[in-house]
Amino acid sequence: EANGKHVLQESCIVNHLIRIGALPPSAEKEEEEGKKSVIAIELGAGTAKLSERIQRLYHWKDKKSKSNHESSNKVRIQHVLIDRQIIKKCRDNIMKARYRHSSAQGKDEDENVVRIVGDIASLDFTPYLTTTTTTTTTTSYNGSRCICFSKHLCGPACDLAFSSLRRAVFPTTTTIHPNNIQLPPIVIATCCHYLCTWSTFSQAS
Repeated sequence: EANGKHVLQESCIVNHLIRIGALPPSAEKEEEEGKKSVIAIELGAGTAKLSERIQRLYHWKDKKSKSNHESSNKVRIQHVLIDRQIIKKCRDNIMKARYRHSSAQGKDEDENVVRIVGDIASLDFTPYLTTTTTTTTTTSYNGSRCICFSKHLCGPACDLAFSSLRRAVFPTTTTIHPNNIQLPPIVIATCCHYLCTWSTFSQAS
């Protein structure tokens, strides 16, 4: 990497995700525990370098095997990249190509990398959160676990993200219980605190 500080920052965020149990220590450990599918939502994704780093960590290929399809994808991660702007020179195509190269499904694997252009303030997280059970507490649709993270969520964007997530759990102000919907693990590195305002503060009310 040209800029070592980005590697350090991204590694720190990944380590925090591992520490709180949002990601496994390794692909092999994840397979042992039978938790093979993760919906990884990157907020303020930008060029998606952080998501690509996570993909490289958990999506590996055994070069000694002749069958790429059988030896890869021990941990299946669907990356949902969210940013309010259309980003040039992003890593989306690189990530899609990595999945495509090691799968018999070809372009069907492109659905594992989805970019959403939109404002976090109006984002609906409901499709990524599901009803919990007594044995499953951190899940998403299709039996996958959902996690949220961000390397650079500027100013009020962090509070707006919390507010959007809270709306998915508490759809109305009179909702007392979270309708059996579980908040995902969240790791966010904030910045530009001077841009925060009381009107967007997630706990203002």
